[in-house]
Amino acid sequence: MTRLFVVTLLALGLGQVAEAQVTLPVEPPILVSVFEAPSRVEGGQPQLTLALQSRREYPTLQYRLDAMTQVEGSDVTVTIARVINDSPYQSQMMGRASYTTPLRLAPGVYRLAIRNDSLVDRYSLRIGARTVEILGDSTPFTWPQRVAYRLPPTAVFVHCTPAGFSDAACDAFFSLVSTRLGLRADPDLSQPDRNPFLHARANGAVPDPLPQRVFTSATSEQYEQLLRLAGTFTDLFRHAQYKLSFVIWRANGLGSGCYDGVCTQFSS
Repeated sequence: MTRLFVVTLLALGLGQVAEAQVTLPVEPPILVSVFEAPSRVEGGQPQLTLALQSRREYPTLQYRLDAMTQVEGSDVTVTIARVINDSPYQSQMMGRASYTTPLRLAPGVYRLAIRNDSLVDRYSLRIGARTVEILGDSTPFTWPQRVAYRLPPTAVFVHCTPAGFSDAACDAFFSLVSTRLGLRADPDLSQPDRNPFLHARANGAVPDPLPQRVFTSATSEQYEQLLRLAGTFTDLFRHAQYKLSFVIWRANGLGSGCYDGVCTQFSS
């Protein structure tokens, strides 16, 4: 059983076993963002989320920022103590240290303070109906993501991988979604650097350049129709040399991958 367990870990890329906890000082800069993340449960609502991420990459993916967040009235204080790795198993991939926490804040203006020892960076956090903004100048310690677009609860994100085909194949599908299903693509949210579905993983990274759209106000029936249309569309490429595929997410956490005429559901 022990041997099988170790083999399984190796297959998952968790082949190293940590002998002791690793503790390191925080190295600037730290990327700061506040965005609305899709729900991870069926029927849930998007969740306003604060995320910190190191610019430095560490030897494994198990390094994290040891931090805590306190909310008192209009004051949001984030205290970063250290970088820590206390996982018993280690991946074989490098990664950035990160920290995320949900924020239960109503629309309004808040004072955001980020602390590390005696160092304090202060910003203004403005939560509106459509955007979340972090106002203030960047410092050597923290780099804020200025604007994040909020996620409509009924939004659907369609990501297209055209493989060997041109982007025109994806554009043709997006046009069908609008004309046949009556869904409207939001021109702001559909830009890769503004897409709320990508904020969680795009902090400090290169935006995804592949064709994508965020369609707003999709009912459950329209979502099911969208999956059937995606299945039919990808089936057209079943016997082609190259494959075209879609990944479709809902703001409530449900998602599907569509390929060769079949759409398979998964959770975000």
